[in-house]
Amino acid sequence: MIDTLIAFGCSNTFGTEAIGVRNHDKNNIYHSFPYYLSKNLKLPTYINLARGGASNFEIAYKVIEHVLASEENR
Repeated sequence: MIDTLIAFGCSNTFGTEAIGVRNHDKNNIYHSFPYYLSKNLKLPTYINLARGGASNFEIAYKVIEHVLASEENR
Protein backbone atom coordinates (compact mmCIF):
# COMPACT_ATOMS: atom_id res chain seq x y z
CA MET A 1 0.00 0.00 0.00
CA ILE A 2 1.21 3.50 -0.81
CA ASP A 3 1.44 5.69 2.28
CA THR A 4 3.76 8.52 1.18
CA LEU A 5 3.61 11.31 -1.37
CA ILE A 6 6.96 12.89 -2.20
CA ALA A 7 6.81 16.01 -4.36
CA PHE A 8 9.69 17.22 -6.53
CA GLY A 9 9.53 20.35 -8.62
CA CYS A 10 9.85 24.11 -8.86
CA SER A 11 8.08 27.04 -7.20
CA ASN A 12 4.62 25.87 -8.31
CA THR A 13 5.10 22.55 -6.54
CA PHE A 14 6.67 24.25 -3.52
CA GLY A 15 3.68 26.58 -3.22
CA THR A 16 5.61 29.84 -3.53
CA GLU A 17 3.28 32.80 -3.00
CA ALA A 18 0.49 30.50 -1.80
CA ILE A 19 0.36 32.39 1.48
CA GLY A 20 1.28 35.86 0.19
CA VAL A 21 2.95 37.77 -2.62
CA ARG A 22 6.73 37.19 -2.85
CA ASN A 23 6.44 34.82 0.06
CA HIS A 24 9.01 32.02 0.23
CA ASP A 25 7.87 30.82 3.66
CA LYS A 26 8.69 27.18 4.42
CA ASN A 27 5.02 26.70 5.39
CA ASN A 28 3.98 27.23 1.76
CA ILE A 29 4.35 23.48 1.25
CA TYR A 30 1.18 23.10 3.32
CA HIS A 31 -0.72 25.31 0.86
CA SER A 32 0.52 23.67 -2.36
CA PHE A 33 -1.25 21.22 -4.65
CA PRO A 34 0.82 18.15 -3.57
CA TYR A 35 -0.25 18.72 0.05
CA TYR A 36 -3.93 18.82 -0.89
CA LEU A 37 -3.44 15.78 -3.11
CA SER A 38 -1.89 13.84 -0.21
CA LYS A 39 -4.85 14.78 2.02
CA ASN A 40 -7.38 13.87 -0.69
CA LEU A 41 -5.69 10.47 -1.12
CA LYS A 42 -5.54 10.07 2.68
CA LEU A 43 -1.79 9.49 2.69
CA PRO A 44 -0.27 9.83 6.16
CA THR A 45 3.16 11.01 4.99
CA TYR A 46 3.80 14.05 2.80
CA ILE A 47 7.28 15.24 1.83
CA ASN A 48 7.85 18.25 -0.40
CA LEU A 49 11.38 18.48 -1.83
CA ALA A 50 10.55 21.17 -4.38
CA ARG A 51 12.58 24.36 -4.65
CA GLY A 52 11.62 27.65 -6.23
CA GLY A 53 13.59 28.32 -9.40
CA ALA A 54 14.68 24.70 -9.83
CA SER A 55 15.52 23.72 -13.40
CA ASN A 56 14.26 20.52 -15.02
CA PHE A 57 17.78 19.11 -14.73
CA GLU A 58 17.91 19.88 -10.99
CA ILE A 59 14.47 18.34 -10.44
CA ALA A 60 15.42 15.17 -12.33
CA TYR A 61 18.72 14.93 -10.45
CA LYS A 62 16.95 15.32 -7.10
CA VAL A 63 14.51 12.50 -7.99
CA ILE A 64 17.34 10.17 -9.04
CA GLU A 65 19.37 11.07 -5.95
CA HIS A 66 16.39 10.39 -3.68
CA VAL A 67 15.65 7.01 -5.32
CA LEU A 68 19.27 5.89 -5.08
CA ALA A 69 19.49 6.96 -1.43
CA SER A 70 16.27 5.08 -0.68
CA GLU A 71 17.68 1.93 -2.30
CA GLU A 72 20.85 2.17 -0.23
CA ASN A 73 18.84 2.39 2.98
CA ARG A 74 16.89 -0.82 2.30
